[in-house]
Amino acid sequence: MNYAKENPGKVTFSGAGLYVGHHIAYLQFAKASGLKLTYVPHKGAPRQ
Repeated sequence: MNYAKENPGKVTFSGAGLYVGHHIAYLQFAKASGLKLTYVPHKGAPRQ
């Protein structure tokens, strides 16, 4: 968390699109922690 506090916007999270489970959790975490984070939505399924 120290890195995220010292480098606003440089910590990224990714998930399977906007307003899905991962994105909602990201929004809640960012608000609760007060950190400025970047969300990167992805389309499609994970590859193995």
